[in-house]
Amino acid sequence: MRFIDTHSHHYSKRFEKDMEESIERALDKNIIKIMLPNIDRESIEPMFALADKYDIFHPMLGLHPTYVKENYEEELDYIESLLDKRKIYAIGEIGIDLYRDKTFVEEQIIAFERQIEWALDRELPLSIHMRKSFDEVYRSLMKFKDDERLIDKKFRGVFHCFGGDKRQADKIIELGFMLGIG
Repeated sequence: MRFIDTHSHHYSKRFEKDMEESIERALDKNIIKIMLPNIDRESIEPMFALADKYDIFHPMLGLHPTYVKENYEEELDYIESLLDKRKIYAIGEIGIDLYRDKTFVEEQIIAFERQIEWALDRELPLSIHMRKSFDEVYRSLMKFKDDERLIDKKFRGVFHCFGGDKRQADKIIELGFMLGIG
C-alpha cells in the first residue's frame, strides 16, 4: 500500500539537519508524496525550493488563518499572483482558527472564502485548517454548495488534523472532503 502525507511543513528550519533521513523514512514507509501547505508570504520561497529539490514534495498555496492580520488583503493578492506561475497541487493551508485569538474573525472568513474561489476557479482541492470554528467553516463552505464549478457537486480536499465529533465528520464527508486524523 502506498500513502500520501497530506500535510507537512518540511520546509521549516527544524527539518534542515535531517532532511535526507526524513525523506528516506517516508519512502521506507511507502509514502510517495508529501504535500507542503503554505502558511504565509515568508514560507513560499523555502517551500518552493524544497519542492524543486525533491520530487516527493508537492506545494500548496494559501494563507493560514492565524496569519490573517491587518494586511491580509496584500498577503492574499501576493499569494494569488503566484497561483498560475507554477504547478500548485492544492489551495492550503486555509480555514478559520478561533482557538486562541478571535481578533480577525471577519477577516479570516473573508480570506477563507476568497481562497475557496481560487480552488474552484482552478479545480484544485482544499487543505483546510479548523480549530474551534466548525460552524464558521461549514457556513462558508455551504455558500458554495451549489456552485457550478464543483466537480460532481462535491468539494475535494482534506480537513487536516480533524478534531471534531462524528456529526461534524459526517457533514464534512457529505460535502466531499476527507479527514486527516493527527
